[in-house]
Amino acid sequence: MRGCRPLRPEEVVAVTQNFGGRYQWRDRALFLVGLYTGFRITELLSLRWHDFLRHGQVPASLTIAQQRCTPTPAPS
Repeated sequence: MRGCRPLRPEEVVAVTQNFGGRYQWRDRALFLVGLYTGFRITELLSLRWHDFLRHGQVPASLTIAQQRCTPTPAPS
C-alpha cells in the first residue's frame, strides 16, 4: 500500500489520548493490544479476560496460542 508506514510513538500517544466517551478505556486497550501484537480486529474481539489472567493477575508477558477452525460440512 502506497504511503503506508508504522505509527511514530508521538502518533500513538495522540491517538490514545483522543479516545472518548463511555468506552474510551476499552477502545484504548483494543487499539494498543492490536498495535503491539498485530492481531486482526476479529482476533482482538474474540479475546476474553480469562485469556489474560494467571492466578487472578495479569502477567508481564503472555503467549496466546493460535487456534485453527475446521469448517463444519454443510448438511446434505
